[in-house]
Amino acid sequence: MRDNYIAIAKALGIMLMVMGHSGCPDFLYRFIYMFHMPLFFFCSGFFMKPAVNTIDIRLFVYKRIKGLYLPYVKWSIFFLLFHNLFLSWHLYNSDYIGFYSGGDIIDRLLHILFTMTGHDQLADPFWFFKQLLLSSILVFFIVYAIRRVNTRFKYVITLAILLALTMISKYYGWGLPIIWNLSIVFLSASFFFAGYVYGKYELKDIKLYAGVIAMLVVIIGVFIYDDYLDMLWFSWDSVVLYVVLALIGVFMTLTFSQLLERTPIRHVLYYIGNHTMIILVLHLLVFKLVNLLKIVVYQLPIKRLADFKVISENNELFWLVYFVCGVSVPLVFEWATSKVKHYLNP
Repeated sequence: MRDNYIAIAKALGIMLMVMGHSGCPDFLYRFIYMFHMPLFFFCSGFFMKPAVNTIDIRLFVYKRIKGLYLPYVKWSIFFLLFHNLFLSWHLYNSDYIGFYSGGDIIDRLLHILFTMTGHDQLADPFWFFKQLLLSSILVFFIVYAIRRVNTRFKYVITLAILLALTMISKYYGWGLPIIWNLSIVFLSASFFFAGYVYGKYELKDIKLYAGVIAMLVVIIGVFIYDDYLDMLWFSWDSVVLYVVLALIGVFMTLTFSQLLERTPIRHVLYYIGNHTMIILVLHLLVFKLVNLLKIVVYQLPIKRLADFKVISENNELFWLVYFVCGVSVPLVFEWATSKVKHYLNP
């Protein structure tokens, strides 16, 4: 099917995210952060279907709320309710994060429900839910607004406007209540929109050499720009460079995804790509198990269990353990819970 290699691209993206959080070598970290989050917005945009009437609009918004807002609320409340227990288990550093009173829980619950903020430290990657929700709705209405403009240049112009708004809002620090940082929304929307346009004019049979060239360009970009570039930390004058390198990195990933689709491991990658959410949600919690293993191996104090995201010492090879566990354990949990649900509801 035409979207199978996109599932593989999502699998590669989620694995790169876990690897980036694992304390991997610095160069690999910078390489990953150059494009791995834009890849998710791009792949999500690939599947967007434009509206032709108001029913389509209502259906799209409903699906976005069901697929992004409700999972965010569910898992954020889970971590909120277990906060004090996790703190007593040394999963949080009590010098910086204290116990929640009833008032604290209510306050954070209100932020979770109405602003999609206030989630706990172990839910740190949950910023993605809000940004994907906002950017997808923004792009959906933009595409609906320009649907009758009969020129392909409208896509180039729209992308240019989104990038300009990203730079301007970053420069002036624009924000709105509930939405907060507008520059992140516009940047996320840029990648989502690029994915939508790619889905309309999809390239077929991308050659290996094109992916290799793209990878080399991103690697050179990491060397040239001797600083961290990612979706959450960028300056207004680095937006164009970042977007260009990120899209090249996305193209690289799509290339290798098409190649992997022809190999026996494609079915494993399909499964990972179709279960990225559980990995996003649970991998930092799973890292605590690896922290515990390092504490036992290297005889560290138990309070080091709270180190975020990983225990950095003796991590030259241990980051691979974090990576493997961070991907596999959530998938095992997902598989086991699906079996239980099937048993209870045959």
